[in-house]
Amino acid sequence: MKAFLYNSLAERIEEMISNQVIKVGDKLPSVRNISREQGVSVSTALKAYGHLENMGLIESRPKSGYYVRLAPMNQHDLPPSSSPYQHLLVDNMDDLLKTVMSSVNNPNVIPFSLGMPSLALLPVAKIKKAVAQVMRKSPVAHLSYASVQGSESLRKQIAKLSFNHGLSISEQDVIVTAGCMEASNFAILAATRPGDAIAIESPAFFGIIQAIEQTGRRAVEISTDPVRGVDLIHLEKAIKTEHIKACLFVTNFSNPMGALLSNDKKRQLLKLLAKSRIPLIENDMYGELYYTDERPRTCRSFARPDQVILCSSLSKTLVPGYRVGWI
Repeated sequence: MKAFLYNSLAERIEEMISNQVIKVGDKLPSVRNISREQGVSVSTALKAYGHLENMGLIESRPKSGYYVRLAPMNQHDLPPSSSPYQHLLVDNMDDLLKTVMSSVNNPNVIPFSLGMPSLALLPVAKIKKAVAQVMRKSPVAHLSYASVQGSESLRKQIAKLSFNHGLSISEQDVIVTAGCMEASNFAILAATRPGDAIAIESPAFFGIIQAIEQTGRRAVEISTDPVRGVDLIHLEKAIKTEHIKACLFVTNFSNPMGALLSNDKKRQLLKLLAKSRIPLIENDMYGELYYTDERPRTCRSFARPDQVILCSSLSKTLVPGYRVGWI
């Protein structure tokens, strides 16, 4: 009888998920609540949730409860590897950017153009409390100029954070910037000259293309796979034919493809670039958005210090509006 009850309960919840009455990310009622609402025992409700979890439809989060997860049956087919244009078309870049930015605050549009977390996911109360504590401790510190490299205490925290992705650096190795795009701009100016060709993924975030073009450089798109990332064979050809002087890649969860370069491929990329003495500008602002046991390592963690310029920020994980980035 219990087996029938938990199967019946699980099937009803499964149907609600299939019909999107309960959507991906929604929290399910607690075991005790669903036991009380459905008139079944706690053990029956627990077995129903366990059955749905085994099916991959829901997941248990410690100290939080059960949530609907993205099931493989609901996933769309992956797009094929990109086929970039022979020459990047940027004649109407300003008009294109105006169109994109004008839709950002439109409540009827989901802004896929910007990688920004929902405010509902941010620890707002903790951030407010931390800011208040800093203001009480140093009431005038924010009124004066900081070091040219940025706040020393902030740079120390960034150095500690970098340990998670395979680096061992000090605060002296870090420069604080106004977000990751400013860091990328500095890297472009430091690694290349006007007229130089810079290899980027295809497709790439429009801000990267804009940064390259506005500094008088030339963007060269490299074919990219949504799983394996940038095509190293295509890149090797482009190095010879397009006279690439630098590469600017998002190695961990690229935007918009979401590709993650494996550690082996990161080493292969570095080996390829080392042959032609080409620097890599590594944009790692999405690196903290991982769901595995370990944070993906950066190319910088496998390279010589003079081979990779690493850029990152807290804009995708903590506070987009504070524009805390670094190089």
